Amino acid sequence: MRSLAAPLRWWKRRRALAKLTTLDDHILYDIGLTRADVRWAMNLPLGHDAAQELQRRRPTRGLRHR
Repeated sequence: MRSLAAPLRWWKRRRALAKLTTLDDHILYDIGLTRADVRWAMNLPLGHDAAQELQRRRPTRGLRHR
């Protein structure tokens, strides 16, 4: 049962990431992402936690401050 937990969690996270593609580019920019970042994460092999990889990639770019 434990071996199925991580892939199921990753699948749920990918579904949540897919919702990011519906956001406006300005909103993505405000949270430190680009549409290309989201596409990159969505195209990772299924054995990777796309949300975690996207989070790792995100800090390399400065966030816009208001």
